[in-house]
Amino acid sequence: MTRIFSILKERLADQIPGSVINLLPRGYQKIGDIIILSLKPELIPYREIIASELIKLTPRTRMVMLKKSGVTGEFRKPNLEVILGEGGTETVHFENNCIFKLDVTNIMFSKGNISERRRIAKLVREGETVVDMFAGIGYFSINIAVHAKPKKIIAIELNPLAYKYLLENIRLNKVEHLIEPIHGDAGIVCTQLTNLADRVIMGLLPSPRNYVKPALNILRRPGVIHYEGVCESGSRFETLLKEFITAAELSEKEVKLIGSRRVKSFGPRKEHVRLDIQVN
Repeated sequence: MTRIFSILKERLADQIPGSVINLLPRGYQKIGDIIILSLKPELIPYREIIASELIKLTPRTRMVMLKKSGVTGEFRKPNLEVILGEGGTETVHFENNCIFKLDVTNIMFSKGNISERRRIAKLVREGETVVDMFAGIGYFSINIAVHAKPKKIIAIELNPLAYKYLLENIRLNKVEHLIEPIHGDAGIVCTQLTNLADRVIMGLLPSPRNYVKPALNILRRPGVIHYEGVCESGSRFETLLKEFITAAELSEKEVKLIGSRRVKSFGPRKEHVRLDIQVN
């Protein structure tokens, strides 16, 4: 995307002062036909001309939005505003041969997780039952249904708006026969269901530690839990594994770390990490 920066700098050289033009963004996030842009404060007065050029430069772009701050609230709602464009903030995004419909002003969608969604789908074995405890709009569940051969996926989501899009995305991807959506609190749902899952996905940031016991309740032994968390940049993963063991009230002999992965940055000196944990 540094090429976009070079083109923007060249095209806007006579419209943005030389003292701030080098602050033009090196990249952006595109979800469906909407670009989400972060700008330095010095560039805010020029946001509309920047957005106009981006729409001209990027194919199939209908709208450019400004990221004003990080996500907020229990459901991690993005803080965005429209710079330029028409037609509403709902879009359809294509990823890994999957279809995701969402409203970008209400639903968090991280393209930084794309390879991780693909990786988890590849790990699912034929005939497995998978529980996605925090399914959102179907980020993992849809990928698994499309690319793997599970027996069943139970997709749990508490946010009513995300759940609405989860239902829509299940329909759009034609995987109704594989995914059972449940609208509710994963902690309650997984406490009520026992020894059901071969694999549990715990995709909740900054930490799903309060849901470890319900996850263990729904997991068959041996089974796999994909556990997310946030670590200091450059640190080892033992701290996160110990967090899981402590929350689970298990001995170290009962768990085995079979995989670990840094997913993406999670702010200054912080990293989003996922552990693949086998529980025996």
